[in-house]
Amino acid sequence: MGETMNVHIGTVNVSRHARERFREHHPNADDDALRCYVRYGEAVNPDIIASAFGWRRPGEDTYVLSPDRRGVFVIKVDVNKIPVVITYYRLGLNHQKWAAEGWPTTYEG
Repeated sequence: MGETMNVHIGTVNVSRHARERFREHHPNADDDALRCYVRYGEAVNPDIIASAFGWRRPGEDTYVLSPDRRGVFVIKVDVNKIPVVITYYRLGLNHQKWAAEGWPTTYEG
């Protein structure tokens, strides 16, 4: 189901709104931590996101499921062609279960 995010992590900007929303799950996170979560997340087809959240139409944004399967980052490209994380949708327990089943994680160690 997942795809690899084709964005160089150092070039992703983070909005204040996205940072504040992300910190509700990760209170001590800074922008670099958020960028790492984006980097190791999985891009999800906008139609799947729209269906899961009951939206009529997906936006032109990029949706990235966080590696811990607790939220979805929304990324837009600004006028300078730089990707910006504009928000982080925190998933409820049912959506977290849906994400974990649809995009299982594997840990190497």
